[in-house]
Amino acid sequence: MKVVKRGISGVYKITNLHNGKFYVGASVDIDMRYTTHMGRDARKYKDHPFYIDIMKYGKENFKIEILEECDRSKLLEREQYYYDK
Repeated sequence: MKVVKRGISGVYKITNLHNGKFYVGASVDIDMRYTTHMGRDARKYKDHPFYIDIMKYGKENFKIEILEECDRSKLLEREQYYYDK
């Protein structure tokens, strides 16, 4: 389930609707990054638990939400904030 407009920079959370597990990341273009997560990366990083779940449950069982929009200069700092939370 994709609900993000193209070109938004910030921190995002992708949640597996089947088991509640989630992934937090940051990107200068969240929509583009989500597309990459659900496509190429899911096929490329087959041993990573996040991508195993995408292949197992299908991308339709994931939702993305923007946790915070921010300037690219603050991305790592704000991503770390959500990891530590």
